[in-house]
Amino acid sequence: GHGRRDYSHLPTREEIHDVPEGERVCRCCGAGYAPFGEETCEQIDWQVTLTRIVHRRPTYRRTCRCPVRGVLVAPPVPKAIGKGRFTTGFLARLLVEKFVLGRPAHRIVAALAHDGLHLAEGSVAGVFATCAELLAPLADQITSRNAAAAHLHVDETRWEVYAQVEGKDMQVDLGGLHGFVPSQSAIAVVSTPACSSRIAAEWRRTCGVIFFVVIVGQVRRRAGRGG
Repeated sequence: GHGRRDYSHLPTREEIHDVPEGERVCRCCGAGYAPFGEETCEQIDWQVTLTRIVHRRPTYRRTCRCPVRGVLVAPPVPKAIGKGRFTTGFLARLLVEKFVLGRPAHRIVAALAHDGLHLAEGSVAGVFATCAELLAPLADQITSRNAAAAHLHVDETRWEVYAQVEGKDMQVDLGGLHGFVPSQSAIAVVSTPACSSRIAAEWRRTCGVIFFVVIVGQVRRRAGRGG
């Protein structure tokens, strides 16, 4: 193996487990015990802390007749979502849970409920929608940066979606997930099979050179269909 890993980068809390002072003497003659080093071990603790933050802004009224402001109060607390109750750190954690760790919304809600915060799935979905609006300018900048790249590496993969078809209850349709990866950023576009070539043509016009990465399994499936 590689031995034990070093976790000294984690926040550290030291706890002293000492022998009671009354026991640090000889029971026969009463001579005291002298310090002789220490024994150490470490454990990794995992704690999830949900905190309710109450912001209080004291107000002060003028006590003179000078032409100055009548009431003084500190500025409101900055919020990413105007009347939302979640801090920026909370929103960031939600986005990581959903889009980095891939946890479904109902599992995020269940995990929060387990730690004492009960939320409706609809509320979490609304937060994701609002965050999408907040991050739209960043997404536009990433797209613009990709379009200015000298070349792109593009990967199209299978994406199963359920589409309503006349005469049938539900049918599985194959859409495409296109990954555009230049040197310093990335973007993904979801499409249907009909518009895959159109997306490639669009990016080829704006970026010039495109490298396609095709999975061998997909090539075999397409070849078997005569395509």
